[in-house]
Amino acid sequence: MKPQKAQEFKKQKVNLQVNWYSLLIKIIYTFGLCSTAVVFTFSIINGWWPITIICGIFSIIFSVLFKKIFYNQSDKKAGYECVYDAAVDGKLNE
Repeated sequence: MKPQKAQEFKKQKVNLQVNWYSLLIKIIYTFGLCSTAVVFTFSIINGWWPITIICGIFSIIFSVLFKKIFYNQSDKKAGYECVYDAAVDGKLNE
């Protein structure tokens, strides 16, 4: 492996770590958004208005974060897609 290709491979490994981290954040925020929606629905059904208001506020916060995280232009790929792209390009085999 040539020195330049070794440096490219190291950069690729760093990018994969960052993408797995962003994938984990996406999973956490998706779970937070879904659980807030479930609690919000049950609190409306049961008439727990203070909990409904609190969950409404949290759902707005999660929605804003969800949009910022999922539609961030700098984060176009997550984890395994980068590995696949690198394998197709031949960068992992060189």
